[in-house]
Amino acid sequence: MIGNNSSAPFCTPSGQDMELAEFCTFWLEGVALTCVGSFGIVGNLLIILVLSTNEMRNSFNLLLIVLSSFDILFIFFAILDYGMARVFRWPFDFNSEVYALIFPKFLYPLNNIIFNCSIFLTIVIAYERFSAVCRPHAYRANAAATGIGRKVAGYVLPVVVFSTALNIPKFWETELVTASIPDESGTTFVNVTSYILTELRNDPLYITYYINWTRLLLTGILPVTLLGYFNTKIFRGIKYAHVRSNRNSSTSNEMNLAGILVCIVIVFLICHFPRLLINCAEFLMTNSILMCSNFIPPAWFLCLTSFMHWLLILNASTNFIIYCFMGNKFKAVLREKLRSFLPEPQMSELTTMDECVEKEEKEEIVPKHPQAP
Repeated sequence: MIGNNSSAPFCTPSGQDMELAEFCTFWLEGVALTCVGSFGIVGNLLIILVLSTNEMRNSFNLLLIVLSSFDILFIFFAILDYGMARVFRWPFDFNSEVYALIFPKFLYPLNNIIFNCSIFLTIVIAYERFSAVCRPHAYRANAAATGIGRKVAGYVLPVVVFSTALNIPKFWETELVTASIPDESGTTFVNVTSYILTELRNDPLYITYYINWTRLLLTGILPVTLLGYFNTKIFRGIKYAHVRSNRNSSTSNEMNLAGILVCIVIVFLICHFPRLLINCAEFLMTNSILMCSNFIPPAWFLCLTSFMHWLLILNASTNFIIYCFMGNKFKAVLREKLRSFLPEPQMSELTTMDECVEKEEKEEIVPKHPQAP
């Protein structure tokens, strides 16, 4: 059957197409992803530093701290996997035994869990702002009855549990194998540890219903639909609040937080849109994946995947910029924090300056009498 021939055109792209895919991988997943991700880690650390202060403490900001923590982990693992190991092959090669030991049972499933936590927590944050803007009385009553810490835990724990449960099958998609291969001299054999796909990962039903349908529905269509709904309601609530004449400072603060959330969701939808296209394309290529013994996607799909990875890192890295543009209080606290890290003037310099100022003040107060001839 032609479907079992791995050299069929729809099973393996040409050599020229593979060169294009490698070019996209190097510049998008290697260079661009690493640069943007490095900025994102620093930016998210600054977000946590600012929002963890007492003056910024509220349920919305605590949820943003958790989201920034997930983003830091997601960016770090993505740089380690896509940028360092696969492109630059440092500190270890993705074909090395070290990579084989940490990727199947740690890096791959854990990064999927963190990524889903980030998606579902964004939905939870949107719901929290939706409640604050569109149902303010019920929101304040609930806030008064429940402590901030308990309220945030009630949001975060279900997200972590659901994301972990959703990705449990990822731990059984690969398995470690040990093979004996000849060394460079060809006289002796050495044991090399690697990993292969399991029967579960190659099962047609698993590919169709779990990898394609579940990921498309739960991490694609459902989040986009809910975020679009909450964002529309929040935006209308902000417009309504702006025309009210009796807004107090508390309401203004809620509207500012809602405006920040609207920007976060817009960036999320833009950056995750190519991922939806890729999920739909994977669904259309299911037959080819099942029929080919060694299926390799076409070059346009591989380049779009590299672009998607970069966009996901961009989405996890831009929240700091949004806060700086939209949050006046965030900028004020950030400036104060940065000044606290600057070195203070030396005491000797301060003493000299005080003496000069004191001398000048005395000269202005005490009149100078002309000397006798």
